[in-house]
Amino acid sequence: KIIKEEIKNIEDTDVIMKREKRGSPAVTLLIKKPREISVDIILALESRSSWPASTQKGLPINNWLGAKVKNNLKRQPFYLVPKHAKEGSLLQEETWRLSFSHIEKAILKNHGQSKTCCETDGVKCCRKECLKLMKYLLEQLKKKFGNRRELDKFCSYHVKTAFFHVCTQDPHDSQWHYKDLELCFDNCVTYFLQCLKTEHLEHYFIPDVNLFSRDKIDKLSKEFLSKQIEYEKNN
Repeated sequence: KIIKEEIKNIEDTDVIMKREKRGSPAVTLLIKKPREISVDIILALESRSSWPASTQKGLPINNWLGAKVKNNLKRQPFYLVPKHAKEGSLLQEETWRLSFSHIEKAILKNHGQSKTCCETDGVKCCRKECLKLMKYLLEQLKKKFGNRRELDKFCSYHVKTAFFHVCTQDPHDSQWHYKDLELCFDNCVTYFLQCLKTEHLEHYFIPDVNLFSRDKIDKLSKEFLSKQIEYEKNN
């Protein structure tokens, strides 16, 4: 309803709100001028209270970006976004999940141990390029096997989470020299493969949540993706 009202205020652009996808909290807008693009919008509730207790041991950036940066980030608000709860194969009422996408953006923007990392007068690292390549790899595999349900539940957030953990594991800028892009990308892929094989990918902000637990993604799907990544890695 809020979005419908806002659309009425948009001038000089033809905007259509498409029907909601079952099980998705996103509202899709089709913008037809100046060129046709599709935009997904998710409404979120902002909370300026302290971060939930479940996040206490999350955001492990002390050795990477420093305790001061971590404390400043944890003073930022967090968000709640709608999510359809499932019971078996049936969709139940909407619930809410925690979202830290704005914190992730802040980390990616200032991603170096050195404040001048990737700035005009600083040394360029390959962190962002590694993340782009990881996302591209998953995207291409999903396109290649578009008719296979095994890849349905994998998304770019899994790749991004694994990437953040590699940044925590290798916190120094010297470990991400741009000339070492191939090696660094290989390290990211190796870490992601290990997560698939052990069926464990810890949420970066809520460490008690395992994004690769069997109740979220079945073992056969993880084995299928692992096999395809191994094939691409070795050919």
